[in-house]
Amino acid sequence: MSSFPAAAPVDAHGHAAILEILKQITPAVARMVSMTLKFSGKPALPAHETHQTRVDVVRFQISETPSTSSAWIKDAFSEGERSLWRFPSKPGSVPEYMRRAFRVKTFSLMSLQLLVVFAEMISIDHYRLWHNVLTEMREGHLIDVGQEVLFYSSGFCTLISIMVMFCVKDRYPVNYWLIALTTLLSGSFWGMTRAVVQTTMHFQIVGILCCSMTGGAVASMLVKEVHGPKLLVATLAPGWLLGATLNVLISRVFVQETDRVVLGSTGLSMLLLCILSMDAGRYLILCKPDDFMKIVVAMNSTLMVVVSIPFFVLSFCFIHTGEAVVDEDMENTLEVSQSMEQSTRVGQLAMPQTESRQEPSPPLRSASEPALTVFSL
Repeated sequence: MSSFPAAAPVDAHGHAAILEILKQITPAVARMVSMTLKFSGKPALPAHETHQTRVDVVRFQISETPSTSSAWIKDAFSEGERSLWRFPSKPGSVPEYMRRAFRVKTFSLMSLQLLVVFAEMISIDHYRLWHNVLTEMREGHLIDVGQEVLFYSSGFCTLISIMVMFCVKDRYPVNYWLIALTTLLSGSFWGMTRAVVQTTMHFQIVGILCCSMTGGAVASMLVKEVHGPKLLVATLAPGWLLGATLNVLISRVFVQETDRVVLGSTGLSMLLLCILSMDAGRYLILCKPDDFMKIVVAMNSTLMVVVSIPFFVLSFCFIHTGEAVVDEDMENTLEVSQSMEQSTRVGQLAMPQTESRQEPSPPLRSASEPALTVFSL
């Protein structure tokens, strides 16, 4: 039995009008209603006839079957592991996927920079450009003095470029132009090393560091469950092991280098990575976007330690002194802003209390108004 009462009789004109309206609303509703209409007696009469037709409304219940895609979307948003991976693990931190992208970008840029430095070193050493510049000078000891002057002048220009790059690390695109300039100067500085010392150790060191940075970029994309200081070991160690192994094979098979030079280059490359980790390791762990250039500056400063320790000491002191000054200024600015906010809050809290404590004073009576005296009997 239907719970709806029987509808009033509808003629053919009304039936056609109802169907036309329903067809305009939605075809699906029109089809469903046309299926549920039952006419008593004959079918729908033409428009010119006036025969009355009785319409009975029958209720149908359509079962809703959710589709597979909608169920998958609902499950994806209901489970926290699938929807919360883009959010920070704690307040004030960067999401993990952004940290991985930050490390990949940093290691890729440093590996590209070291690759350019390595290629420039090979070119300068092969063609001995410093010798071609100084061939027209006098023969004798002046040539050696000229080579040393040219070598240390290049090192001083590299030092100045690193300092300027640190000062403009937050100014785009000047900071990237400084990276390119520092890369060219570092390559020329390292390429002229054999003008002073006859060894190939610096080539091996740069080659191992380039493999280490490339391995760090690959490991940053793969390592997901390691955090903290262990992350530096997990990202830098595989590339360093690969670079050290290739260095031993190439040095012993193709170059015929002595064991002392091979062991020295392997140990010094590890020392440089340890210095880089202690100097810029916290930036690679926190992965704040503003600290990107600090890692690049630290790596360029670390490259100076093998060729010239005095230049490295100067650049290291300048960078960390500048960081200390900047951090102190930021702390002072934060303290001033916090004190101003606290004073503003205290003033806002004190204003309602002061207004509530003030009692309304009686209105002043004018001189012309007569005074009323009330006597109580």
